[in-house]
Amino acid sequence: MIGRRYETTTNQSEKLFRQNRQTAIATTQLISNIIFLRSNNEKSPIFLVLCISFNAAAVEKTPVGKITGYYTGWNQDQVRVTIEGADYTEGNCDTKDGYVTADSDNSGYKTHISALLAAYMAGKPVRLVIEGCLNSRPKILGVYMEN
Repeated sequence: MIGRRYETTTNQSEKLFRQNRQTAIATTQLISNIIFLRSNNEKSPIFLVLCISFNAAAVEKTPVGKITGYYTGWNQDQVRVTIEGADYTEGNCDTKDGYVTADSDNSGYKTHISALLAAYMAGKPVRLVIEGCLNSRPKILGVYMEN
């Protein structure tokens, strides 16, 4: 059952990643068209730019690496991991000392901590899918275990 749930989380993460990428491309093209119209002295609805909804918490992937640290929360169900070679810049969060997942903010929490602990104990590399911040750190949305 855990394998199937992990596969579902992985598929959902991939789908969100593709959707956010497509939205970003479409938005960039729209803004480019508006700027082009403006530069040609044509009237353009600049207010349209203000109406566009941007997803500030875009889905990003970390580099592949082994987990070098597995830290639990002191007074809440939370886990923070560190990965070799990571700079923790995904999500544009203030604290850059690891990636975090918590029970209070993530329905995939139990799957994440199981996969992260298994990878840590086995010394297997992982790639994380990050979406936004949680407690000022990049928030884990998905876990990939790759060979």
